[in-house]
Amino acid sequence: MAKNVRIELDHGGMDALLKRKSVQNMCERIAKRIAATAAANDPKHESGPIEYFVHSKVGRGRAFAWVSSRHPMGGHLESKHRPLGKATRAARG
Repeated sequence: MAKNVRIELDHGGMDALLKRKSVQNMCERIAKRIAATAAANDPKHESGPIEYFVHSKVGRGRAFAWVSSRHPMGGHLESKHRPLGKATRAARG
């Protein structure tokens, strides 16, 4: 027979955990893997290869990272071929 269990989160501890440098590093490693996968699967186009940049920071609630491109065709190619979307899906496993 199941017993009633009560779990109480330490919100301050969770907040501190999500803002740790190690969590930021983990997010950055995943973002680098996404950028590398997107670059490796770069669709062929006349404007040259797309260079992806990884950024990370600790925000108000947690550490996070993201991947961007400054390529003039980056937005168009993402909407048509989804190199970052596919790389993100692949990174999830």
